[in-house]
Amino acid sequence: MLQVEEIESQLELYKLRYNALFNNNHAVMLLVDTRTAQIINANPAACKYYGWSHSEITGMKITDINILPESEVLKEMELAREEKRNHFLFKHRLANGEIRDVEVYSGPIEIDNHELLYSIVHDISERRKTELTLHKTKEELERFFTIALDLLCIANTKGEFLRINSEWENVLGYKLSELEGHSFLDFVHPEDKEATINAISILDKQKPVLSFINRYRCKDGSYRFIEWKSHPQGELIYAAARDITEYVNVDRELRKTLTKLQEFQNIINRSPIVVTIVNTSTTPWSTSFISENVKDIIGYTAEEFLSDEVNWVKICHPDDVEIFLSNARKYGEGGIERGEHEYRLITKSGDVKWFKSIDNWANSDPNTCRIEVIVVDITDQKKSEEKIKAQVEELSRISTEKDKFFSIISHDLRSPFQGFLGFTQIIAEQFNELSLKEIEKFALQLQRSAKNLYELLDNLLSWSLVQRDKVVFNPQILDVQELINSIVKLSESSLNKKELKMNVSIEKGCSVYADKQMLNTIVRNIVSNAIKFTHRGGRIEISAATKEDGFVVFSIVDTGVGMSQEVINKLFSLGSKISTLGTEGEPSTGLGLILCKDFINKNGEFHIFSEPGKGSRFSFTVPSSKNVDNVF
Repeated sequence: MLQVEEIESQLELYKLRYNALFNNNHAVMLLVDTRTAQIINANPAACKYYGWSHSEITGMKITDINILPESEVLKEMELAREEKRNHFLFKHRLANGEIRDVEVYSGPIEIDNHELLYSIVHDISERRKTELTLHKTKEELERFFTIALDLLCIANTKGEFLRINSEWENVLGYKLSELEGHSFLDFVHPEDKEATINAISILDKQKPVLSFINRYRCKDGSYRFIEWKSHPQGELIYAAARDITEYVNVDRELRKTLTKLQEFQNIINRSPIVVTIVNTSTTPWSTSFISENVKDIIGYTAEEFLSDEVNWVKICHPDDVEIFLSNARKYGEGGIERGEHEYRLITKSGDVKWFKSIDNWANSDPNTCRIEVIVVDITDQKKSEEKIKAQVEELSRISTEKDKFFSIISHDLRSPFQGFLGFTQIIAEQFNELSLKEIEKFALQLQRSAKNLYELLDNLLSWSLVQRDKVVFNPQILDVQELINSIVKLSESSLNKKELKMNVSIEKGCSVYADKQMLNTIVRNIVSNAIKFTHRGGRIEISAATKEDGFVVFSIVDTGVGMSQEVINKLFSLGSKISTLGTEGEPSTGLGLILCKDFINKNGEFHIFSEPGKGSRFSFTVPSSKNVDNVF
């Protein structure tokens, strides 16, 4: 009797320990009836995880939580009951409707003569997401490796192919099985093996090898040039390569051709004639080839011609330009195919020389029409016919000015005209298809382009007059308030478009003694620049006041993009002229400020204070009407 009581006491102790283990465990635990699938018990961790109270969850079946069909759930339970499986992956439904991935360890247990399944549940939703992501990434990498057009491979530092993609079959002709597992040195050209071994040595030291080229033997016995980029990772080498055989062959042929061409050029360069090819399919015509000896004969280098810094029209004597252009038009219109013409050209040194051009019009391809020209110096022959005019120094100065002028036109005048041509072409070709709103839009764009073009032409004309000392100076007493008001009024449209605020502060009764056109040009250009380079909603201030020294100080301040000192230093150098678009794409040539400085420096001072992102302040001085003796 005593022994039975001890056994019952031990059983009671085990029950207490089991209940403590079951109820106090942080893992989700369930007891499920194997016959009915009823949830007999659930520990607090299970109630918290699923979101149901203990009474609610024990009133449910496991099939209410497991989203599998009931028949499949029962089959899985049977496997656990028979101990054929104890590990399962399911999707369980929580009280809030959320579906979670779970890992279940389940086995049979007998309690009070009832066979139950004791299940421990772990949430593996995040792990499953990670596994799916890794699987997807692996599939994507595998797909990329398979379909890549480059030669991809994984090798080891022993020089063996471990894995390669199918592009190797296309390039070398071997099956993948004939390459994988074999030493790639077996396929390398004998002359390239030493360099390849050196490359492997570098990779073995965990250093990448980039742009390495060697030759690989194809299955048909031929060799292909392969360019490699390889990165080591421990004992593995990850490499991407490409077949550059065609490029190498083309390069070889090109080098042979260039060698022959160089020999031909050397012959020409030692001769007293210039050979050139003029491309007539571009506007304006451009030089596509010219012999190096042009520098010895005309003074300009071949690079100056090829970059279009110099062309035949620019160096043609002014009196011969029309004849030159007339003959050029005849070629362009197909009037002549061959001809001989005589012109005077101005060399880089300023000398005027006579040349004969022997021209051949080559127009077999309308897209690459050209004139092949032989230019011969015939100056000595012409000396007996006419004397060289004694204006070489003046012509040199004019040529220099003209080069600067055409440089500005070629860079800054072409863009507005291209805009004009583009808009007019659209209107001409699509007029019947355009709405009134679209026509109005194009008209406004044309108007803005016209305004910008007018300002550029006006500045170009003024600048050219200044350079040639042709400026007519007509000083008069000017009311500063009236002059500023007129400029502000002209700028209202641009100010309103960008929602800019303009504050004007002019000293009462302030007047100056100056040329009205010059002063108007100065203020207009600076205000125009301020509008262009101030962000929408910004502010511009104009002020003028008389100083004690008898000069009036004008100041234009904006809250725009500002400039660095480096940019300011380049503003007034035509050679390094800064051409930058405004904050909303407005064109700007920089010529206006050069013109302003030329005008102001006659008798005043010009100062610029600016910082990037903090705006700019332009100030200059003009003689007051009370100081007439100091006019500029």
